[in-house]
Amino acid sequence: MTILSIELSHRPASIAISIEEKIAASLVWESEDPGKELFTAINAIVKMAKIDKKKISLFVPSLGPGSWTGIRLGMGAAIGMAEANMEKLYPVGSLDGIGYALRHNGKRAIIFSATEQKFHSAIFSSDRDALHTEPFATLNEEDTRIRLQGCKIVACADSSVEQTFLNSQRITLTIPPQAALNALLALRRKSLGIPPTLSPFYEK
Repeated sequence: MTILSIELSHRPASIAISIEEKIAASLVWESEDPGKELFTAINAIVKMAKIDKKKISLFVPSLGPGSWTGIRLGMGAAIGMAEANMEKLYPVGSLDGIGYALRHNGKRAIIFSATEQKFHSAIFSSDRDALHTEPFATLNEEDTRIRLQGCKIVACADSSVEQTFLNSQRITLTIPPQAALNALLALRRKSLGIPPTLSPFYEK
């Protein structure tokens, strides 16, 4: 299976192509105008991977949470390239891709900054498919700290979150959302027969 993954919900922007469970090509860049840059980047990565664009069998846009503009652009591009064939569309959440990357580390939490001095968080325990084992939540700082108790790994997506929780020594590492991680997660979930989520999480 050949997958094109698009992650525009946060900076840096990224796209990736995976072929049979391996990342064939990946691009990461500090986007100034993703609307103008995306298709140029897609054409470049297709050449890097040495594939025919028509051979792409699955499109994996990011659901966020994050940039309203970025998520809409990614979803719109994926739907357009899939020619509105929803069978070829498998969106995943930005936190989920990071959660899957850390799947061998036991109970883990992924934190993103939200609006109004709040934080998004997702907690995972399964080593298999990176499904949330506790509901996705958007909470204030104090309640987020409570939620992190018992987590072996705590990852954040940006430096603002890292600084907020630094004194509590809860942040283990910083990993931004990545198209390559989303592609591998989508392939894993699809192989397990897990249906995709189609509702984007727009924020700002």
